[in-house]
Amino acid sequence: MKVVAMISACLQSPGFSEKLLSAIKGVPLITRTYKAAVSTGLFSDVIVVTDDKRIEEEINKAEGKAVLTKHTSESGLEGIAKVAALTDADFIVYVQGNIPFIEGQAVQKLLQLFEGNMGKNIEAASMVQKLQAQDKIDNTYVIKAILDLRLFAIYFSRAPIPFIQDKTFQISRYAHIGIYAFRKDLMLKILGWPMSPLEHVENIEALRLVENGVHIKMMIDQSHQMEVNTAADIAEAEALIEKMGWE
Repeated sequence: MKVVAMISACLQSPGFSEKLLSAIKGVPLITRTYKAAVSTGLFSDVIVVTDDKRIEEEINKAEGKAVLTKHTSESGLEGIAKVAALTDADFIVYVQGNIPFIEGQAVQKLLQLFEGNMGKNIEAASMVQKLQAQDKIDNTYVIKAILDLRLFAIYFSRAPIPFIQDKTFQISRYAHIGIYAFRKDLMLKILGWPMSPLEHVENIEALRLVENGVHIKMMIDQSHQMEVNTAADIAEAEALIEKMGWE
């Protein structure tokens, strides 16, 4: 089974422009994400797909591979699908460029969801973490996910879903982590799908999959993976590095 990791690296993003070039303990965010993916040892290749020469240059400095093919009008999903179509990989692990601490064990568990009788019909998988802090629940940069009883995604939103009408009933809330695993065949299908209505209004690309009938198997992750979406998240990432004794 050949697995290739592809990191989506669009420089301009809402709310925190050029965040991927922002330094975390002196190292650009996109470089940390790239090196974290490589360090898992799980991938035949790691490719950064970007729309900006500066990101390409940073990855080249890190002796990595960057493809300057993604246009600003494309979603990260579309850019990755175009590059995936040119590979001979069986599976594509799509990583958003703002995840500096990729845990190899978590990604390995994600790929294991495709194994055996239970996994042979799964086309896509991703992961969530439990949400507890109210500021994260209310944060529109944090994508919330609702799962069914078999841990397949029902919906993704920037809103604090589900709405809790009955406060006596305990229910878990989940944040979506932008790491996906896809069978390559699904990536080829994605190339023919235009932006879907819910994807457009929420600005969440996972909804394109949901609206086209893809059942995304979700894994509850309890590692230290986090998304850097704001300047405050940079400080949080640096604090985590110090706490864990990482470089």
